[in-house]
Amino acid sequence: MKQSLSVLSQTEETIRQYTLSMETEVNPSKNYENSIVHCLRALAKQIKKSFESMTKEDIVLFLNSFKKSEPLDPLHQSVGTYNLYSVHLIRFFRWLYSPDMTPAERPKPDCIRNITRFIRHNVILSYLSYSF
Repeated sequence: MKQSLSVLSQTEETIRQYTLSMETEVNPSKNYENSIVHCLRALAKQIKKSFESMTKEDIVLFLNSFKKSEPLDPLHQSVGTYNLYSVHLIRFFRWLYSPDMTPAERPKPDCIRNITRFIRHNVILSYLSYSF
């Protein structure tokens, strides 16, 4: 129990440091910041490891938990959540492994390399059916 409490407090401290860093770098809106914090807390709760020890498989497992089948999600809203969280996680892990670099200079660490985003098919179909 002590170790999990330690990981939890370390996780919260890392999230706090990241949000402070983001405030000075990009000044995000409160809603955007809350979305990031929610995503990072959900990741930590599901994977139960420190951020530094998470692997690509852990992150993909977390992101895939948001995917839903066509009958359950005909509007592909889960794809939007997946894509938003993948952006949050890519930015976060780039910061985590290179906090002293500028955002544009930060390389992607291996744990997030080649994580793909998905296309929302209903958005494409509605665009294609729009008459100009």
